Amino acid sequence: MIDVLLNALPEIVGGLIVAGLIALVGYFLSKLRRSVEPSPTDIENLSFTSTKLEIPSNLPARTDFIGREKEKARVIEALDSRSYLICIDGIAGIGKTSLALEVANECLVASRSRCRDDKTRENTLPIFDGFIWTTAKDRELKLRDILDEIARVMGYPGIIQQSFEEKRVSLQKLLSKSRCLLIIDNFETIVDDAVQDFLLHLPEPSKALITSREQTLRQTWEVSLKGLEKEEGLLLIRSEGRRLELETIEKAQDTTLLNLYDATGGAPLAIKWAMGQIKQQGQALDTILSDLYQAKGDVFEDMFARSWSLLSNEARKILMIMTIFVSSATKNAIEESSDVHHFDLDRILAELVQMWLIEVTDELEVAKRKYGIHPLTRFYASKKLLEKPKLRNEASNRMVQYYLQYVKQHGGRDWHGYDNLEEELQNIMIAINWCNKTEKWELITLFRIYLTDFLGVRCYWNERVYLAERALLASRKLNDRRNEAICMVYDLGWTIAMQGKLDKGKKLISDGLEIFKKLQDNSGIALAFRTLGYIALRENEIEEAKNFFSKSLEFADKSGDNFIKGKIRITLGYFIYFKEKKFNEARKLLNIARQLFLEEDDEIGLARALHVLGMFEYKEGNRKKAKSLYYESLDIFSKAGQPFYKAFLMKDLAMLEESTKNKAYALKLAKEAYEIFTTLGISWGIEETQEMINRLEKKLK
Repeated sequence: MIDVLLNALPEIVGGLIVAGLIALVGYFLSKLRRSVEPSPTDIENLSFTSTKLEIPSNLPARTDFIGREKEKARVIEALDSRSYLICIDGIAGIGKTSLALEVANECLVASRSRCRDDKTRENTLPIFDGFIWTTAKDRELKLRDILDEIARVMGYPGIIQQSFEEKRVSLQKLLSKSRCLLIIDNFETIVDDAVQDFLLHLPEPSKALITSREQTLRQTWEVSLKGLEKEEGLLLIRSEGRRLELETIEKAQDTTLLNLYDATGGAPLAIKWAMGQIKQQGQALDTILSDLYQAKGDVFEDMFARSWSLLSNEARKILMIMTIFVSSATKNAIEESSDVHHFDLDRILAELVQMWLIEVTDELEVAKRKYGIHPLTRFYASKKLLEKPKLRNEASNRMVQYYLQYVKQHGGRDWHGYDNLEEELQNIMIAINWCNKTEKWELITLFRIYLTDFLGVRCYWNERVYLAERALLASRKLNDRRNEAICMVYDLGWTIAMQGKLDKGKKLISDGLEIFKKLQDNSGIALAFRTLGYIALRENEIEEAKNFFSKSLEFADKSGDNFIKGKIRITLGYFIYFKEKKFNEARKLLNIARQLFLEEDDEIGLARALHVLGMFEYKEGNRKKAKSLYYESLDIFSKAGQPFYKAFLMKDLAMLEESTKNKAYALKLAKEAYEIFTTLGISWGIEETQEMINRLEKKLK
């Protein structure tokens, strides 16, 4: 996916600089050099406690599930055995995905209650430390995508930054240290041979559960699905009749409904679609039965054609347009992309839902409900859309404008809207891809501006680099030298340097600095020097770092940008205090930064200034004042969801609590900081907190 950075150096970058500087004191004194990414030793030291209630999971929500008791028992038996690969196979629409989700969700319930000493049925189910759901239904799924999803769900986004081979090794070790259940849906559509190789070498005690229309993998415990048993099929038919308020179905005799069961072959999806056709005006059961029987060889294609003929032109338009979204979309997104509004759209969506052509989530807030198109329906409707290139182009362009306004509303430096961006990220990336495909360079640069901070803070590293590369190309196409320099210095140079590629990052930043100089852009020059100063510290070039920081402050003051002036004063103040012991000068810089951030109403900047001021107070023995500043800063970081800053602050709080003899609480804080550092892959933070944990545990014995 994609990734990026803004006109001003994002909060994530600023936070990492200060956080990195804090940890770098011990880092350079020890003369050790480590990568930003977690080492194999870090992964090997990780473990999950048996009493942990919060089990990592991205499983879709449970839905009504009818029948399949025998098959469910067999899948559970397989998960409880020594087999590490379980495959649910069968024809399309037979219920493979539903069965996999039902079993996985039951195991999730059992895993969450495993610390309770009760004898419920759930406690007899296999338990796991994490559940990772992936699907190839509506996209090309490669091993890189699966590895990234494992890292994200299990809470180690720092691993995503690693090279492909390092990532694979790290996650194999993680899967060997924790018992995870990896589910891969629609496995038969995957063409990346590396996925099969990864599954065949899946380490114990983790397991993989796959669904497939084909029996392709060897060494699997196979659970093959056929049609529902008659009793189960009748139960599903009546259940759908109640849902759709079809009195004729509810009152019908079993012998009548058995005709429908026989016509569908007991396939759950075929039954639901057939019931959707019956719901339509004038569609009698006999008509549906006749159509089903005539389509024995290709029942789903026949039902698609039948459903399509029953739809209004506007409903066909909506169904085709829904295929431009990645998997699902909100009503607002569909409305803006289709140019169909209000009651008309409500009526059409209801029609499509009733015919089982689309599905809708059950959120109470209408704005949060999402409408998803079934993969089989998507295939049929997308082919229809290809026949109408004008409609496709118009809808895609409207979708781009909708998501551009969406990222403007929820993105930028204001962290309050980041949850909204995360919910729509896949569709936002589709919009950016369309811009790239159609060479809408101006729009790409706008997406970069509003997404860069979010992508960095939430650790979407691949997306950030991808978007940065496209934005750099866009800037050059537009001959926009300033944005070109911004992409080189901040979006790419900084990210690459943080991944440990210091020489490559330094080259990009230095080239961008030269552009800023030619443009006489003081704010850009200031931030470029600041970034080069940080790299110099990473290379233990203290005098060079001091020179860069001094130049950075000089150009920051010329810029008149309070945001930049405040950031650089925090960096330089910290450097002067801890490297040159100029206490008064450092405190003066920090107090000025604090005032600048107050004037700008910049909560994160203010929290960072408070944190460093607290460090000064602690070093000079003013523990009460330091504690007050620390907790004031921690409150802001916690609300903002800023893990980078929060981890370093909790480490410093642990040190303070240890000095006041509150060792038990200090140990708790140190462990929380260690967990965040490990998640983010900050090696020097991992090292310092691990030493603190060892020391505190020894004292508490």
